[in-house]
Amino acid sequence: RILEHKDGMVTFSYKDYKAAGLRKRITLDADEFIRRFMQHVLPCGFYKVRYFGIMAMCNMKSKLAVCFELIGKTTFLPVLQGLSAMEVWRNITGEDPLCCPKCKSGRMKPMLNHINELKTG
Repeated sequence: RILEHKDGMVTFSYKDYKAAGLRKRITLDADEFIRRFMQHVLPCGFYKVRYFGIMAMCNMKSKLAVCFELIGKTTFLPVLQGLSAMEVWRNITGEDPLCCPKCKSGRMKPMLNHINELKTG
């Protein structure tokens, strides 16, 4: 929270997670405050994804540990490690991401590959 703005200086409070979540105050030059603030603003067209349920940060350690215990696993990463994005998609959905959604028989070509082919001739 911004507490004060005076003489080109901004004082605000923040939660210091390294110090057990204590609330602290800091005073910065207005330019430095704006620079730091703008690091949290997403570029146009991007959306912030907020996790919820068992993937929420407040539940991550406790609830996720219980979930893994229930399914008899220790983590979910080894199954997906080393796989490409396409393989991960197939693994999770059971569908081929390159299959044409309209005709269901044609193969779609990733746009980046198509652009590279056009550039090289």
